[in-house]
This record gives sequence, structure tokens and C-alpha cells, in this order.
Amino acid sequence: MPHTHLTEEEFLRDIEKHMEKRFAPSGAVGALLPFTLIRCSAKEASLEVAYVPEPWVRNMNGTIHGGILMTLFDSAMGTLVKCFTGEMSTPTLNLSVNFSSPGYLSNTLRFAVHIEHCGAHSVQLQGRCYPENDPERTVATAQGVFFRA
Repeated sequence: MPHTHLTEEEFLRDIEKHMEKRFAPSGAVGALLPFTLIRCSAKEASLEVAYVPEPWVRNMNGTIHGGILMTLFDSAMGTLVKCFTGEMSTPTLNLSVNFSSPGYLSNTLRFAVHIEHCGAHSVQLQGRCYPENDPERTVATAQGVFFRA
């Protein structure tokens, strides 16, 4: 299990502070795709957030565009890595998303991400997106690698 120097309270404060900054700049991706903290754990190296879809994120089929889901995975994973490691910058090296079922505009989506390995230069993560009202149904899964800059 990856380890951080932060207590649970410090980790929660860092996550909340980072999310507040993420949503602040008008026009930035974070402001366009805000999510809400559901839970986080320094001990489990995990973060779960919720996203309420807006009509502009739909694709031609009327479901949530895959690029939006990828961006939300990237943002959730990046938030976790930055706060877990304390690094100033944690750019994405690789992000792979596998889509399993549609994400509907009428469903709040949960993104649960956790760190699998925290090395000296990179961090590997796994994630799962599912509808809040149907936690057994997977919308997408993701694997990410982030650089410790």
C-alpha cells in the first residue's frame, strides 16, 4: 500500500484546498467540470468524487461524451496524486479509459480512484466510474500514470 506523510485530517484539508483552487479560474477545465468530494483516505490512497452532468457534455447519442469522462478521470487522479505526494506539479504521462456502458445525463456519476504504486518518479492509479443510483453498473474504468515533477 502506498504511504504518505500526511494524517487523514491533513490529507482531507489538502484535497479540499486543491479542489477549491481547481474550480476558481473562470474558463479553466476545473471550472467547467466541477466535481464534489465524496470521500478520501490517505491510508487507502484513494479519492471519490461525484459529477452532476450538464446538457453541454452530451454526445450525438444523448449520453455523456467519452472525452468528458476521460477529463474527469484525469482531474480526479491528478488531484489525488498532487495531494498524496505533495508535489507542485503532477503531469499526466498516460491515461487509458475503457468504456463499459453509457453515462446518462440524468445520473450523477461517481469517480473512485486509488493509487496502486507510488514510485520515486511516477505514480500508477486505477479508477472506476459508475452511476450514483446504480453502483453495480460500471460506466468506465481507467488506468493512469502521473509524473512526480
